[in-house]
Amino acid sequence: RQKPNLDGVNVKLTSEQVEKLAALDENHSVSSDPTKEQAV
Repeated sequence: RQKPNLDGVNVKLTSEQVEKLAALDENHSVSSDPTKEQAV
């Protein structure tokens, strides 16, 4: 999703910058996942 969004504002990132942004994604969710058992 980042690339299409950035194309719209004409931002240029180096491959190193893209790697740093990708490293920020820790796959955390702000809501519960109904397909997984939740701790009570």
